[in-house]
Amino acid sequence: MDVLKDQLTEKGWLSPDIEEILQRVILSVNRFKNTVAHLTEISRLQKDFNEEAPEVVSNVKEIYEDIMADLDYPTKQKACFIKTDF
Repeated sequence: MDVLKDQLTEKGWLSPDIEEILQRVILSVNRFKNTVAHLTEISRLQKDFNEEAPEVVSNVKEIYEDIMADLDYPTKQKACFIKTDF
């Protein structure tokens, strides 16, 4: 885009209207690049999560039981509520 802008300027074809359009195209391209970068990062994170998920999920209940044992099962107290989903 910089080369195009330079060539248009050299030939005297870069009017204010064309410069505005060029700026919009540059902004659009930058937004597209950011979107692709974000989607790439999300894809990488999902891949990492899916590869590691079984190990983490299989240990959650064990960790929960250890915490509850250390706290002497706080659910016996009246002001405590713990919700689990496993």
